[in-house]
Amino acid sequence: EMDERYTLPLDSAQSLVSSAADVGADLFFANGFFGDGVSTIQAIHDTGYEPKAVLQGIGSLTPAWEDELGDLGDYVVSGTSMHPDLPFEGIDRLNEIAQEEYDRDTTSEYFLFGYSWMQTLQQGIEGAGELDNAAIRDWLKSNTVETVGGEYSFDDRGLPDPIEYATQVRDGVAKLVAPDDVATHDVVYPYYEQF
Repeated sequence: EMDERYTLPLDSAQSLVSSAADVGADLFFANGFFGDGVSTIQAIHDTGYEPKAVLQGIGSLTPAWEDELGDLGDYVVSGTSMHPDLPFEGIDRLNEIAQEEYDRDTTSEYFLFGYSWMQTLQQGIEGAGELDNAAIRDWLKSNTVETVGGEYSFDDRGLPDPIEYATQVRDGVAKLVAPDDVATHDVVYPYYEQF
């Protein structure tokens, strides 16, 4: 077992990755920023480290991930609370608009975040029947909203229940792999056997 932290900026991920390889870690969880994640994946391949799974906290959902890493960025698992393949109302129409208006295969996850926030605000205003922030907050605390990201309820602090979907990069695209009720693909495992 290994739990290492590093000081920003990360000049090289070589020593962190080598330490994980030395202890025989089957799972490598990199929770760094985009550039650190890219460096980490490159170091995994440069050192010959063979973890069974690699999880990356930030960056693997963006097109830049593939631009930086090519095939080496594949099979990395990441979490998200939005994805253009989710089975919720409105996703298909947003994907159609992305194709028609912007020549994209799907809607960006970051657009979906904003759209979901606006759906929540709309339902909060309609539910409260007014534009008063306290009234909207109170309505949201005691009701559930339906969004392109799924169903959300909010606690006394105003935070939604945790919603987490797992993705795995395949051919440069993050595919939904968990939970089973939304997965469009099975998890490819172990990671190191794919290269």
